[in-house]
Amino acid sequence: SLLACARKNGSEKKGGVEQANKDFDAMTRGSKIEDRGGGLRTAELPDGSKVIVRPNSTGGKPTLEIQPLSGKTVKIRYE
Repeated sequence: SLLACARKNGSEKKGGVEQANKDFDAMTRGSKIEDRGGGLRTAELPDGSKVIVRPNSTGGKPTLEIQPLSGKTVKIRYE
Protein backbone atom coordinates (compact mmCIF):
# COMPACT_ATOMS: atom_id res chain seq x y z
CA SER A 1 0.00 0.00 0.00
CA LEU A 2 1.00 3.64 -0.39
CA LEU A 3 1.11 4.05 3.40
CA ALA A 4 3.43 1.06 3.91
CA CYS A 5 5.64 2.21 1.05
CA ALA A 6 5.92 5.75 2.50
CA ARG A 7 6.79 4.43 5.95
CA LYS A 8 9.51 2.20 4.50
CA ASN A 9 10.97 4.36 1.72
CA GLY A 10 10.54 7.91 2.95
CA SER A 11 8.02 10.48 1.97
CA GLU A 12 9.06 11.98 -1.37
CA LYS A 13 7.36 11.05 -4.62
CA LYS A 14 7.44 12.37 -8.18
CA GLY A 15 4.45 13.59 -10.16
CA GLY A 16 3.45 16.85 -8.48
CA VAL A 17 -0.12 17.77 -7.61
CA GLU A 18 -1.54 15.53 -10.34
CA GLN A 19 0.02 12.41 -8.80
CA ALA A 20 -0.95 13.52 -5.28
CA ASN A 21 -4.59 13.72 -6.40
CA LYS A 22 -4.38 10.36 -8.22
CA ASP A 23 -3.00 8.70 -5.08
CA PHE A 24 -5.69 10.36 -2.94
CA ASP A 25 -8.42 9.15 -5.33
CA ALA A 26 -7.02 5.61 -5.31
CA MET A 27 -6.83 5.49 -1.51
CA THR A 28 -10.27 6.97 -0.92
CA ARG A 29 -12.29 5.15 -3.60
CA GLY A 30 -15.74 4.48 -2.14
CA SER A 31 -15.24 6.90 0.77
CA LYS A 32 -17.04 10.20 1.27
CA ILE A 33 -14.76 12.98 0.03
CA GLU A 34 -15.11 16.56 1.20
CA ASP A 35 -13.88 19.37 -1.06
CA ARG A 36 -12.62 22.11 1.24
CA GLY A 37 -11.77 24.54 -1.56
CA GLY A 38 -8.45 25.62 -3.02
CA GLY A 39 -7.58 22.05 -3.99
CA LEU A 40 -7.79 20.78 -0.39
CA ARG A 41 -9.77 17.55 -0.08
CA THR A 42 -10.29 15.25 2.90
CA ALA A 43 -11.78 11.80 3.38
CA GLU A 44 -12.30 9.26 6.12
CA LEU A 45 -11.48 5.65 5.28
CA PRO A 46 -13.61 2.70 6.46
CA ASP A 47 -11.08 1.98 9.25
CA GLY A 48 -11.44 5.55 10.58
CA SER A 49 -8.12 6.82 9.20
CA LYS A 50 -8.17 10.27 7.61
CA VAL A 51 -6.57 11.20 4.29
CA ILE A 52 -5.89 14.79 3.23
CA VAL A 53 -4.52 16.09 -0.07
CA ARG A 54 -3.36 19.68 -0.43
CA PRO A 55 -1.78 21.41 -3.44
CA ASN A 56 0.76 23.24 -1.27
CA SER A 57 2.35 22.59 2.10
CA THR A 58 4.49 24.82 4.26
CA GLY A 59 7.43 23.58 2.16
CA GLY A 60 5.58 24.54 -1.02
CA LYS A 61 5.08 20.99 -2.30
CA PRO A 62 1.80 19.15 -2.91
CA THR A 63 1.20 16.82 0.05
CA LEU A 64 -0.82 13.70 0.77
CA GLU A 65 -1.28 13.25 4.52
CA ILE A 66 -2.45 9.97 6.03
CA GLN A 67 -3.62 10.05 9.65
CA PRO A 68 -4.08 6.45 10.84
CA LEU A 69 -6.22 5.77 13.91
CA SER A 70 -3.11 4.59 15.68
CA GLY A 71 0.50 5.25 14.85
CA LYS A 72 2.30 8.13 13.28
CA THR A 73 0.86 10.50 10.67
CA VAL A 74 2.57 10.05 7.30
CA LYS A 75 3.09 12.96 4.91
CA ILE A 76 4.08 12.28 1.32
CA ARG A 77 5.43 15.31 -0.51
CA TYR A 78 5.36 15.36 -4.31
CA GLU A 79 8.07 16.83 -6.52
